[in-house]
Amino acid sequence: MKWIRVDDEMPETEETVLIYMPEAETEPIWPGYLNDSGSCWLLADGMPAGRVTHWMHFPFPPKE
Repeated sequence: MKWIRVDDEMPETEETVLIYMPEAETEPIWPGYLNDSGSCWLLADGMPAGRVTHWMHFPFPPKE
């Protein structure tokens, strides 16, 4: 897994990924996505996210 800078690459719109928000007061890493126009980051519950600087795809689940 690798963090990707938003200045370098963006995920597909509406694809849920892990986002990093360095100014978050408590937990800086949350699941989130870009809205359908790609202009705004939202948390997985649809609430606006803070400033996002990095993102990464979710890891694959464990193999049984």
